[in-house]
Amino acid sequence: MMETKILNRRATLFINTPMIYNDQTLPDYIQSVAELKLIPSLNKGLGVKIAPDGSVIPEQMISLDLKNIEDSFKVTLGIDRFDIVSSLNDNSLDCFLQKVKEVINALTKIYSGKYNRLALGSVCVFYITPEKMNLLYNKMVNTESEEQPVEWSIRKVIRTAIENEKYRLVINNVYTISRRIVIEDGSNTDSIVLEHDINTLVGSDLSAIADLSDLFIQKASETISESINSYSKYIDS
Repeated sequence: MMETKILNRRATLFINTPMIYNDQTLPDYIQSVAELKLIPSLNKGLGVKIAPDGSVIPEQMISLDLKNIEDSFKVTLGIDRFDIVSSLNDNSLDCFLQKVKEVINALTKIYSGKYNRLALGSVCVFYITPEKMNLLYNKMVNTESEEQPVEWSIRKVIRTAIENEKYRLVINNVYTISRRIVIEDGSNTDSIVLEHDINTLVGSDLSAIADLSDLFIQKASETISESINSYSKYIDS
């Protein structure tokens, strides 16, 4: 039976009002999310912004990381987004989503604004022999070529929508399947990798996102689970 493994799961909340990280705000932020029992650390980097006249201006980028001691669960609070990432291999999707809810509830203490985009994603690895990888490539690109690429990537984006009696929200369903090297525990493994990025469109109505957020998470979760099962059967056939 083919071995399958979830490398990580990710939820991203894009915020409508930029966060400010400085000596005055950081202690309050850290105290407010203390209930998550995660270890805080500050990241500094250099980014750029575009001035009204079109010139590029360097600016310091600051984010706050909150993670467990094993570094297998991390919340990154950026200027314009919150990322929640889990690499717990034995963690089910339902368990991850429960953690996401706990994080969102804690974050309401430091951010009370609306979210302008939502995203749910995962990275799944299928372990098969190089011979089966070559057969899979030929099957996916519908070719009988003797070429045997050791790296390749196929990406597709499908648009769907969710709605209720008040709002309709268009969703990007992004699937990327590839053959590439995966680094695990210091070892390089030739693998088939399936990545999902289910997200709302840029410019979506903020009220629609707020009203349909639970339904988005439900549908995105179902899409990811169904996709992993479907690709698993296809790869193993």
